[in-house]
Amino acid sequence: MQGRLQCAGTTAPLRDAQAFQRFLAPLWQQPWVVYAKPPLASAQQVVSSLGRYTHRVALSNDRLVALGDGQVRFRWRDRQRGNRPKVMTVAADEFIRRFLLHVLPKGFTRIRHYGVLGNRCRAPKLAACRQLLAQCVPPPQPPESAAQVMRRLTGIDIERCSQCRQGRLVVVATLYPFALPEQTPKAARPP
Repeated sequence: MQGRLQCAGTTAPLRDAQAFQRFLAPLWQQPWVVYAKPPLASAQQVVSSLGRYTHRVALSNDRLVALGDGQVRFRWRDRQRGNRPKVMTVAADEFIRRFLLHVLPKGFTRIRHYGVLGNRCRAPKLAACRQLLAQCVPPPQPPESAAQVMRRLTGIDIERCSQCRQGRLVVVATLYPFALPEQTPKAARPP
């Protein structure tokens, strides 16, 4: 032990060197096992991995095989036996119970940003990172229209006529629902 670890927090009892050593003593006896996966190859791989994690559901429709007689059959992969696909049959109420284990309670989010991207002080932290990495601030991007977003993401041009596929749809007027003025005379009614 080289004695370089110090408690820099605001916890008053641990500021004393001997108290801090007493606090650390049981931690040295703990058999710590560090498991660290190798880093992902590229930023694209990170985004792809996060995208699969954040936008998947507990069970996609293509994995459902059959439903009948109070039983649900679905495909799953046995990771302990070479990732082999198998089919499992469970009672409908058990299937629902298992499915609901993957539904987050109201108010919870699947991923929370932390570190540099945490909501608290994000702008100054990013500015400091850019300064340390000698990177300039990227120019602001002009907002895209819905048609541009659809074209970029799907290749579908929603402004093209869906019938002839030749002409362009042009907005000539926008009709909004409106309320009739109060002064409109009511229809005559019998007395």
